[in-house]
Amino acid sequence: MVKSIEIHNKIDFIDTLLSFDGIIPSLPDFQLKLVTLIEQFHQTLITGGSNNKESDNLCRIICFYLDKKINSRLDRNFSSWDGFLLENYFFGYDKEKHSIYDKINSLMQTCDNTIYTYSYKLLSDLVDIIGYDEEITALLSKYSNQRISPYLLNEITTPQELIADNETVIINTSKKEKSWKIKALLQASISITIVFIVWLYCNYYINSFQ
Repeated sequence: MVKSIEIHNKIDFIDTLLSFDGIIPSLPDFQLKLVTLIEQFHQTLITGGSNNKESDNLCRIICFYLDKKINSRLDRNFSSWDGFLLENYFFGYDKEKHSIYDKINSLMQTCDNTIYTYSYKLLSDLVDIIGYDEEITALLSKYSNQRISPYLLNEITTPQELIADNETVIINTSKKEKSWKIKALLQASISITIVFIVWLYCNYYINSFQ
């Protein structure tokens, strides 16, 4: 049976690739991949005994986080995720009055250590896209990691085998390769220039005795 942590790791892996400025070849395919993972994650939470409403709220915060993260990356390339927002896909276009802070604060009061562990990690992740604003700082101060499930804490990793299976986000290595080629070309040019100068000097020196 698939566990929630296995699906969470796949979502977390994609998030990590985005942090390294990964390229998204196809926005529709990327949305479909994330939709499938979030649906699977929600189902595994329910199967594992978590409350349906809390699972919904947790998935909504994940959607909010990923939407913000993806949009921030696409903005750099003058593209937009607005037509593919996960929160709109799952929960419609009508935004609830409760803020994301209210939702995560409510989840942190759960008796379910699994929900608490994922929520606490999300709270830490939100700092990456929101920063240490007053409300985030207050929540981090209010809740501790003492209730985090040791099992989940040990399992929240990025498995190496996920790298081979990933097709939705590609790490852009072209800049690194281009930089390496430029450095190599520059070093070669400098070496050739030095050899040429030495040759000219030697040629002048020899001719001076003739």
